[in-house]
Amino acid sequence: MLLMDGTESVQSMSVDRKYPLRPVRMSKAMMERVYRQGTAMMSASMICIPLPGSTGCRGVVYAATSDRKLPFDARHLELMTVIADVGGLALEQAIRLERMESENSVLRRDMEMRTEIVGDSDAITKLVAQIAQVAATDSTVLIQGETGTGKELIARSVHQNSRRHAGPFIAINCGAITESMIESELFGYEKGAFTGAVVQKKGKFELASGGTLFLDEVGELSPAFQVKLLRVLQEREIERLGGTKTIKVNIRLIAATNRDLEAEVTRGVFRHDLLYRLKVLTIVPPPLRACGDDILRLARHFVARYSREMIRHVRGISPEAEQMLLSFDWPGNVRQLQNFIEHAIVEASTDMVRPEDLPKELSANTAIPRTFQEITDAAQRDVIQKALRKTGGNVKDAARLLDLNPTYIYRLMKRLRM
Repeated sequence: MLLMDGTESVQSMSVDRKYPLRPVRMSKAMMERVYRQGTAMMSASMICIPLPGSTGCRGVVYAATSDRKLPFDARHLELMTVIADVGGLALEQAIRLERMESENSVLRRDMEMRTEIVGDSDAITKLVAQIAQVAATDSTVLIQGETGTGKELIARSVHQNSRRHAGPFIAINCGAITESMIESELFGYEKGAFTGAVVQKKGKFELASGGTLFLDEVGELSPAFQVKLLRVLQEREIERLGGTKTIKVNIRLIAATNRDLEAEVTRGVFRHDLLYRLKVLTIVPPPLRACGDDILRLARHFVARYSREMIRHVRGISPEAEQMLLSFDWPGNVRQLQNFIEHAIVEASTDMVRPEDLPKELSANTAIPRTFQEITDAAQRDVIQKALRKTGGNVKDAARLLDLNPTYIYRLMKRLRM
């Protein structure tokens, strides 16, 4: 039996056990003709039967004899036809079973996804699917997104759903550590390496061994340290400050930034070779304004969370307050929404979050504009936001809904800081 998939598997067979197996010639022209036409062919020395499948001929069953005393006849053709039918059915079932197992594996992976990311808009659904895909590998990941889009939460989700989930997750904010301290924090140091180094200390790379190291705000690293980080990514080894011993590190690196690193490379402040090492895989979390009604889902999630933590009996958000939340631009994204809801829970005097409970910054943003340009911008922003809510944050679908070119929508959203 041969499957016509580019592989060649040549088998010889005897029609009687009294006779030993002998190598036989196979007619490639006959096999190709039977496969193409789907019709059996027979001669005294050869039989070729199409192997049936649900989508057409999958291959051929071929038999040949070099013994003229044992020519093929109608009985052999009938037998070979039965063999082909049974073989085709078995192959079809095997292919179907393999496909089902593959689909079940994907479903199990999706069902077992452990993440604290809230939302079911297209933008969030795609993000969660991308996290699941990235988590299945051990490659370096770069998360590039606006401030407050939950980059560390995404990194933790990748770690928790990876094969390293039992190992440590070590996070460090590169922008919060001085240039003089970053090397000792990441690589560690030996006793006596500098004044104050009274004991040996392991760095974050060693502490993350077997797990994931998350470097937040990686775009803040100095050019001098970028060279050292590049070497670690290339060699997978470090040396502690003041030490001479090379230490192998077994970590998965996830980096994050709110900067446009490609532009930083052009400016000469970020190394292009380090960028390519970091962005083996890239995740771009959507801004909150592109997540449609997920704004309210997140807001309700934070209401429940902070009500529980603060032991306050706030059960929801009033319709007027919800409208304010939907009308806001959210330049600070999820983090800003989280802070606003925390503020509202503290201020709330009833069991509902009301407009007066929300920060004045939100009220000022949704106030009636004064100039013609402000009125125009507000109207355009409102129309786009409504379209995005209807399409679950899908910009192309929103453009189609508004009968506009997607490129124009993207350009308009950029001007309106959406």
